[in-house]
Amino acid sequence: MRKQLELTQKALVARLHRLGYRDVTERRINDWKSKALLPHFDRRGIGLGKGKGKSESTWTNGRAIVEQAVWIYRLFEIYGYAESVYLPLWMLGYNVPKELIRTALLEPLEGIAEMFESEAVGRLERVEAYERKDGIIEDYIGDISYDWIKKEKIAELLGVPQEVVEATMNIFFNPNYDLGDLGFEDGNRQLAVWKDRLNNEIVPVLTKGFDENPETVTEPVRPDGLDLLFSQPGVFQMYFSIAALSRVVAEASVDDFRSTQEDLRVVRAAAEPMGDIILTLMKHAKIERRPTLPDVLPQLFQAATLLVLADISMRRNGYGPHIDSVRTEAAKKFHEDLNQVTEQSLAEVGSEFANAFKGGLKKLRRNWNTLIAESSDYSC
Repeated sequence: MRKQLELTQKALVARLHRLGYRDVTERRINDWKSKALLPHFDRRGIGLGKGKGKSESTWTNGRAIVEQAVWIYRLFEIYGYAESVYLPLWMLGYNVPKELIRTALLEPLEGIAEMFESEAVGRLERVEAYERKDGIIEDYIGDISYDWIKKEKIAELLGVPQEVVEATMNIFFNPNYDLGDLGFEDGNRQLAVWKDRLNNEIVPVLTKGFDENPETVTEPVRPDGLDLLFSQPGVFQMYFSIAALSRVVAEASVDDFRSTQEDLRVVRAAAEPMGDIILTLMKHAKIERRPTLPDVLPQLFQAATLLVLADISMRRNGYGPHIDSVRTEAAKKFHEDLNQVTEQSLAEVGSEFANAFKGGLKKLRRNWNTLIAESSDYSC
């Protein structure tokens, strides 16, 4: 067991310089402490006797402080502002005041809700000469769904129905959406039509050449996420809509945040070795371009934010004990499976992985161009 490292502020700066972060100064460290990014010293300096001054204050867990300071530096390089660093730093397991985390989660949710309302009112005022409140967000969602379908080429090629987009957006973004309304029924009906078209017209084109065995039976496409959403819309509206998430974050207790951070610790414990496995595969597959931290961290933290919001919502609605049970079992199973993965096994599949990836990408590009050509012929 390593001996505990006690660290002064000057020693922290010196260590960061040795690690390559040479522009870090004591003034910057003080700024991080004042903004609650770094903890204050846990051992205060004491007097050394008359005329001898006092000893320097220290952190008693110096190694952890160095690691935290490195993460703060990296996150500032990506995000630039302390307000944007709090949540990622907390997701990494460090202590951040809970009200700062609450604010970091709430502000984007409230911003989305305000944006929908203000944009809906603004668009309404341009087309109607009278005031009304009922249905304006639903009308606005109808307009932007239409615009998105027309603008996004992939939506046009895949034949995404506007009714499906509208119903989906209303469930998440419209606090007054009535699931008994005809709009949701239209979305549900068009989802079934769209799945049929995907299976019979689009997927056969995109997957041509991927399976050379003529006896293989192609499984039908199941947009499971949308199927689940349209089969349980009330659950999603109650637990995962913008209005619902804003409410549970505002009400979340210290225990809710603590438990959610522990859930994230388990996710990190799984994600870190998975990242190593992916990098090892890339090495043996001779893929030269490796992703850097600035490449992947923003996307990972965005995904983690969604996980945090869902976790808090489920805990606030009484599912905490179930989450705790699943967390324990999942962590155990993952580590059992991971122990069976070796460097040799990754080396053996590395070249196969590279060839399959390159070949699949080539076929997919060819099939995609075919789909575009067929779509153009159809529109003519």
